[in-house]
Amino acid sequence: MPFLIDARLECRQPRIRILDKSTGHTLCEWGQAVIEQWQEAGEISLLDFASSDETVIRQLMKDLFLFSCIQDIDQVKGLWRKECSACGQCHQSPAEVIPLFPSDRRH
Repeated sequence: MPFLIDARLECRQPRIRILDKSTGHTLCEWGQAVIEQWQEAGEISLLDFASSDETVIRQLMKDLFLFSCIQDIDQVKGLWRKECSACGQCHQSPAEVIPLFPSDRRH
């Protein structure tokens, strides 16, 4: 599946999206707050988005997919702690989610 990075970084509300090049469907999307966090942490360089070097673009794509996986893991952890991540994908209320490790269980 070929991918396309749609990075609108000079807009009033910057965003980065990864699109399926064949269908145009958005696979991942991040807004200004996340982009600023990544920049401050040194996770990404905005100059990489302007690069024509295929190696740089491939690494950037890998990093973006990794960031997406980390976000998904954080959402699941939130559900384990009975905190709603507001992902909109579960059909249970946070009170109905059974924690992986109940607090009364000793290790």
